[in-house]
Amino acid sequence: MTTFKEKRHVYTEKLNKDREEAESFYKKHLFDEVKNQFVQKVQLARSDDETRFSYDYLLMSVGHDISPLILWIEAIKPERVFFICSPDTIDYVNDIVEETGLKVTQVEYDSVSRIDASDVYQAIKHYVEKHQIHFFSKVAIDITGGKKSMISGCSLAANHLGIDILYIENNGHYPGHKVPEPGRETPTVLEDPLEVFGDRDLLTGIHKFNSEDFENAIEIFQQIQERVINPRKYQAYEHLATAYSHLESMVFDEAQVHIEKTIQIAELLELREIPVDKLKQQLTALAPLGELHKMSDERILSDGETYWHLFGYLFQLANHYRKRKKYDLTALLTYRCLEMIVQRLLLKRGISASRPKFGHLDYGSLINKVNEISKEIFHEFREIKTFGSKISLMQGLLILKALDEPLLRDIKLKSINNFINLRNKSRLIHGFELLDEERVSEFYGRIRGLNNKIWNEQRSEIQCDWSFDTFAKHFRFVDIEVTARR
Repeated sequence: MTTFKEKRHVYTEKLNKDREEAESFYKKHLFDEVKNQFVQKVQLARSDDETRFSYDYLLMSVGHDISPLILWIEAIKPERVFFICSPDTIDYVNDIVEETGLKVTQVEYDSVSRIDASDVYQAIKHYVEKHQIHFFSKVAIDITGGKKSMISGCSLAANHLGIDILYIENNGHYPGHKVPEPGRETPTVLEDPLEVFGDRDLLTGIHKFNSEDFENAIEIFQQIQERVINPRKYQAYEHLATAYSHLESMVFDEAQVHIEKTIQIAELLELREIPVDKLKQQLTALAPLGELHKMSDERILSDGETYWHLFGYLFQLANHYRKRKKYDLTALLTYRCLEMIVQRLLLKRGISASRPKFGHLDYGSLINKVNEISKEIFHEFREIKTFGSKISLMQGLLILKALDEPLLRDIKLKSINNFINLRNKSRLIHGFELLDEERVSEFYGRIRGLNNKIWNEQRSEIQCDWSFDTFAKHFRFVDIEVTARR
């Protein structure tokens, strides 16, 4: 005789090949045993507490999977059952009645045409009043199936009337499939509906957000909103995760929109777990970057406010990844910050890195000076006769050195070149190496020192008295605080 375990193995194989065939096999060969096991689990729970899972009335939301409803009816054997359906699930009532052997006099149903939580609540309230039910300890609502809005209505009625909520916990799912593993169904009474409608998933969503997995955090917060009566709090979390997804991608205008919405909801609901004050400071820091996508390179570099706010964002992000030990990203961002420094210093001398012109300078003298400095830096020196159509980072440094840029007098170009070569070996650029903490932190520290020197010279451009570190911290990603209970 084929064992349940062997049948389950066959079901697994079919599930990976043909979903319809797997469902047919499940109904024919597995479901009866699943029912028997589930009934035994309920009976075992009753042996410890005879009032547990003992109900006269069973209210059930009908979804496209009727298996959970059949399991509960077989295990509880209620006197009356009330089905709450949508127009596309009403026909399943006949299947459930036939499968469970319920009598016509035991069954009632209501089709809620407009799937809304308040409509579901009204349907349950009407049923309770019709049958003059006053002892709600003998009533339970099963929420395992049905649409999320229907589940929300059931939860609202349960909360208001003090009715137990039943739920079948599926303690195992097949990889790549949403279907549960047969035989692992656990009958559960949800004493606190918030366990399903928010709290548990919210903790997961917050963890995803604080780990900077913003896309998955967004999805979780959206799913919670579909299951709760009042979604406003979760909308705030979703807006913040969306804002940071945009911020990480440097879509600053969209980031600002969603941060503003987060602040509005958080203040309205007094959500202390969201650091509103820090977000307000961040919103102010991001304001000059809202039109960045419309600005030319030269305008970004020449406008002090735009430049420093963008630089502050990038350098803070580099520091952020450095602290999280993501050294390849740190090197990439630090390199970009150095590139911005050089591009801006060149532009202040009338040289655009993307469209360089040297008519205002002694071109021949500049070429000779650059070649002279290059001899001391490169092992394989090659004399240049002209500059290219675009100025690279290292070439820009050489030109600034040749022009005796005061802010770069203490910079050792040979050392900087070594760091540039290190960055080029990264798996994110041209090579296959994993960059180590010591070298990347040294590179970051050198550029930080250079930038602090430049900041002290130029911060008057944006009328700021802060140190650069204080200025840049306003671009830090905030965390959502995890509280003990919501």
